[in-house]
Amino acid sequence: MELPLTATTEKSKNSIEEGRLKASKGDYLGAIASFNKVTPVTFHSLYYRGCAHLELGGRIEIYKAIEDFNQALKISQVGIDSNIYYKRAIACELIGQYAEAIIDYTMYIKQCQPSDKHKGYLSRGLVYSEIQQLNKALEDINHANKEVRQPPIYYRYCLTRAEASLKKDEEAKIIIDDFAKFCREECDKSPQTFQTYFYYGLALYELNNYNTALQQFNEALKQTSNERERLDTIFYIGLTQDALDQKELAKENLRSVLNIDKNYTRALFRLGIMDSENDDLQTEALNNLTKAHEQTPHKSDILYVRGKVYYKMGQIRACVNDKRLAFQLENANIDSATMKHYFEVR
Repeated sequence: MELPLTATTEKSKNSIEEGRLKASKGDYLGAIASFNKVTPVTFHSLYYRGCAHLELGGRIEIYKAIEDFNQALKISQVGIDSNIYYKRAIACELIGQYAEAIIDYTMYIKQCQPSDKHKGYLSRGLVYSEIQQLNKALEDINHANKEVRQPPIYYRYCLTRAEASLKKDEEAKIIIDDFAKFCREECDKSPQTFQTYFYYGLALYELNNYNTALQQFNEALKQTSNERERLDTIFYIGLTQDALDQKELAKENLRSVLNIDKNYTRALFRLGIMDSENDDLQTEALNNLTKAHEQTPHKSDILYVRGKVYYKMGQIRACVNDKRLAFQLENANIDSATMKHYFEVR
């Protein structure tokens, strides 16, 4: 949140600064309360409040963020900071509004500082990947890596995934294996970092080398105190344990993620899948899958799995409804994938 403050009343300035301070400490609800004190609303109070809603997560908060960003853009009478397009794009992406996200990332690329364009290209590429426009995804993600003198390991990981997605199994495996070798070399260097261990673990997981992947995730966990990084790592530890048939340990870790972040959709979905494999746990599976669907109703894979659970429970009509809705969502994504993006820039 680094937008400069424009001329406004002293009271409004103080409220905005108070809110920014609270947000920097992770008190997003307190920050929102501070931004609400600004009357009449300003571009900055709306922008920062939108950012706070976005940080809170959850579908309702994301919609509130988009509303704030929209209103901020409507009332702006001076040069608009490009960061608002980037933030709104993130929000749109999170709720499955992929076309809108692509437009906003493109606006960000057009208006941001040259040194920041890589963020827009990478993010837009990941949206293209989500809607299966794989060639466009590779083009953007490759562009992002070229924009940075020394690309972060996350950028290299995204590029690896984009390249592998366009190859057949054996060729894709070679690409991922090359990335794993790079990560291993980075892990041998000093000082080690969370990123090197974590992405090495991801590469090994995709290569089905689960035992070594688990070791890397455990090492990554030792390297960070950041809550989001810890949650992501524990989630992948759970996934890896599931792959190793350590079902109870896997569930324990996935539940620990949800104890901290109840909106962690991937953990809900994975727990739902695991429970659906046990005929005695269909009710638990349905509960987790429904929560996951409520958070991400644009994800067809959740509906397909929930449809199978409904079928096992003898709820045939609900099963058919889920399968039909999943099919409609897939067609909607195809429509997004085939539309002409006249607004793209290079």
